[in-house]
Amino acid sequence: MAATVGIAGVGTFGPMLKEFYQGPVAEQINNRVWMTEYFKKYTKGWTGKQLVMPIHIGRNSGVGYQGEAPGALPTAGQQQYRDLRVNAHSSYGRFQVSGLAMDTASSAGAGAFAGVMNEEMDRLVRDISNNENAINIFGGPTKGLLNERKANGQDTTDSQTVAGAGFSTPVVWQYQGDFSYFDGSRTGVAVNQADNSTWVRVELVDLNTYDLIPVTENATGAPAINPNIFVSAFSADRTNPTVSLTIGVNNGGAVPCSFTTENVGGQCAIALRLHGTQAVDSAGPPGVALGQNPARWGNADLTSAESLLGAQNVVANQSIGLFENLASQVHFGVDRNDTAATGANFDQRILKSTIVTHDVGDGDRGNAGADLSLERLQYMMDIMMQDAGVDPDVMVMNALMRHRYTVQLTGILGTTAGEGANSNITVDGSGGKLMDNQQNLAYGGVKFQYDRHFPVSTIALLHSKDWCLAELSSGQFADEDGNILFRVAGQDAYEGFWKHRYNIVCKRPNAQVILTGITPT
Repeated sequence: MAATVGIAGVGTFGPMLKEFYQGPVAEQINNRVWMTEYFKKYTKGWTGKQLVMPIHIGRNSGVGYQGEAPGALPTAGQQQYRDLRVNAHSSYGRFQVSGLAMDTASSAGAGAFAGVMNEEMDRLVRDISNNENAINIFGGPTKGLLNERKANGQDTTDSQTVAGAGFSTPVVWQYQGDFSYFDGSRTGVAVNQADNSTWVRVELVDLNTYDLIPVTENATGAPAINPNIFVSAFSADRTNPTVSLTIGVNNGGAVPCSFTTENVGGQCAIALRLHGTQAVDSAGPPGVALGQNPARWGNADLTSAESLLGAQNVVANQSIGLFENLASQVHFGVDRNDTAATGANFDQRILKSTIVTHDVGDGDRGNAGADLSLERLQYMMDIMMQDAGVDPDVMVMNALMRHRYTVQLTGILGTTAGEGANSNITVDGSGGKLMDNQQNLAYGGVKFQYDRHFPVSTIALLHSKDWCLAELSSGQFADEDGNILFRVAGQDAYEGFWKHRYNIVCKRPNAQVILTGITPT
C-alpha cells in the first residue's frame, strides 16, 4: 500500500498541486464531459452512498363532471409517486511521477515542478473525461441495441458443452453500441468464434414490453432448458457494425430451440445486455463454466480465483449510463416491464422510453426506409410532445452521423457554394455557412451534441431537464490526510489520484427518444 510522502519537498508540492491544478483539472473535465453542460447537478439528500429521489408516475383519478341532479362526487384519488434509489459510483484517475523528476523539481523550485506536472495533468484530464464520457453512455449492463426484427438460427444440435458441441450456427446481427466488452479492451480477452471460452453471455430485452426475449422450444414454445445467448464474434466496422449471436441449450438435438425478435412491436429496437453471471454447460449438475466470467473483468488473469470486487471493468461498479437509464427492465429499483408492472404497479410502465428503429418494417439498416429522413426525425419529436408534453433540447449522435444530416437537409455537402451562400442549419435562428457551423448544427432549434463513444446509426433526442448528475462528491484530488502525493511502496516514485463519486439519473424516461438502425453511410 502506498505510504504518505513525508519529505519536505513533496510536502510543499502537495498543497501547490491542489491549489494550482484542482480547479483547472475540474473545469477541463467538466468541459470535456458534455453531460455536465446539460444535466442538472443534484447534491442533496444522500444517506450514506444512496440517494432517494421521488418521481411522479400517475395523476389523481378523482376528477370528473357531474350534472345538476344530486349524485356522488368522483371517487377520491391521489397522485402516484415512486422512489428511485440511486447509489453513488466512483470514477478514478491515477497519476504517477518518478522520484528523479520530483528530486529535480525539488532543487529547481516551483517552476520546475509545474513543468513536471503539466504533462501529467493534461493526460489525466484526457483520460478521465474519455472514460467518463464512455461510461456515461454505456455504464451498466445495457451495452447497445439490435435493430433487426427477425428469427435467429435454431439450435438443432446436442446439448451445449465446453468441448464445443451443442451450439447453434452463429447469426450476424446489426448492432449499435459498445464493443469494449467484445474486443478485449475492457475484458482482456477478445471474443473469438472458434473459442467458446471467450464468448460473452448476454440477454435481449424487447423494448416494446421491456420483457426478456426468451429462448424457447420451436414445437411447443416452452422455455428452453438452461438457455444461453452469447456474443461469439463481432465486427466494429463503422459502416456496418455487427455482432454474431450463438445459442446454447440443454434440450438435446431432438428438441430444436431458438429465439426471435419478429414479434417485437411498436417499431421498437432490442436492447443487448451483458448477463450478470457466467454460463454453465450441460454437464452435471452443476455444469462446467462456459464463456467469460463477468466477475473477473478487469483482472489481467481471468482464471484467477482472486476476489475482484474493486475491478474497474466489473459492470456493477459503473455509474448508470444513458442506455441503461432508458432500456433497463428495472429503473433504480422500480419495475417497468410488462410482466412485473401490473396491478397496483401498472402506472410504472410510464417509465418506459421510446426506442425505435428508423425503418418501420423489419428494422434492417439496409432497407430504403432506414435512410435518414427529416420526416422520421420530426415524427420522433412529435412522439415526445404527444407522450410527455415536451420538446427535446439536445440531440446526441456520433460525429460520423453529421454528414447524413447535412446531406439530407441541404444537399450541398461536398459542393461549392458562393461566398455569401447560407444554409438553413441553425442553432439560434440565425443562418450561417455550412462549413462555419459544423460544430453548431441543429434541427428545429435543437442543438446537436457529438460524442465519439455514441453508436453510429443512432440519434438520441433528450429532454435534458429531466436528467440529473447526482454527485455524492465532486471531482477532486484525494487528500483525506492532507497530502495529495504519496510514495509508491517499493519504488522510487510518487503518485496521486482524482476521484469523482456520482451517478446519472433520468427522472422522466418517457420524455426521451432514441432512433436507431439508421443507414450509416
